[in-house]
Formats: sequence, structure tokens, C-alpha cells
Amino acid sequence: MSSNRLGRAAKLYRVPLVLGVEGTEVEVENVKDLTLNLSTNEADVSTRESDAFVESAAVSLTGEVTFQMQLPAEGTADVNIDAISDAYFARTTVRMIVLDGDIDVDGNEGIKSDFTITNFSKGQPLEGVQLIDITMKPSANTSQYQTSEES
Repeated sequence: MSSNRLGRAAKLYRVPLVLGVEGTEVEVENVKDLTLNLSTNEADVSTRESDAFVESAAVSLTGEVTFQMQLPAEGTADVNIDAISDAYFARTTVRMIVLDGDIDVDGNEGIKSDFTITNFSKGQPLEGVQLIDITMKPSANTSQYQTSEES
């Protein structure tokens, strides 16, 4: 058995909200090449005693999630694409969990947030399947998420 964790083991979940109450997480299976970008904004805290070095302090975290989804066959629907599309066009948010593994397995981690969809671009290549490029950024209720037996 390999000790490597493959990218396909990572999971994206949508958390439906019904009248403001969280429903059961729904795995978004139609995802290709997801990237969770996390970084830190910093403040310059250099002083004269810093000598020749610029010194920094972490002040806030930023995040961005990019991925692709395959457009479903004509005449069929994908509820997750619909939820993301609805959030994009209505300029609202969609609650998602981005994890490096299955939500039912202890020790997997990522982030949970109400995400704003900032890019929803549909590629229509002459040869190949139609893909939607999606970018989403944390908007509210953002936290580090780690799976445990209580999840």
C-alpha cells in the first residue's frame, strides 16, 4: 500500500441550508483538479533595530478555491452545479467544505466557509468536454475544519 495521498482522495462537500439550518453534507463528485490556496496577509513590523532585514507579522488569512466541473450531458442536471451557478448569479454564498480526504475518516482537514463564487467560466473547446472553471473565496463563517468521530 502506498504511503502517498493522491489528489483524488480529496473531497469537496456542499452543505445545504434550509431556513438557515445546516443539512447533511453532499459530496460534490463532479470535480476536477481542485486547488485550495491559503496564504497570510502580513504587516511590516520592521524597526531600526531590525538591522538590514524587513520583518513581518501575520495579520490575517486569505483563501481561494479553484476547480473545474464537467458540464452534464444535455437534458440532465447536476444539483451541485446548479447551486454554485445560483450563488454566482444571485451574488450570494454557498456553504462548502474543502477537505484532503473523506469527511467520515478521522484526521482529514481543510476549511469550511460560506463561499462567494468569483469566477464561473464555461470552456467550450472544439475537441473535448465542456468544463466550468470555478473560483470561490471565503465570505463568512470561515473556519479550519478537521474531521473527527463527532463530525
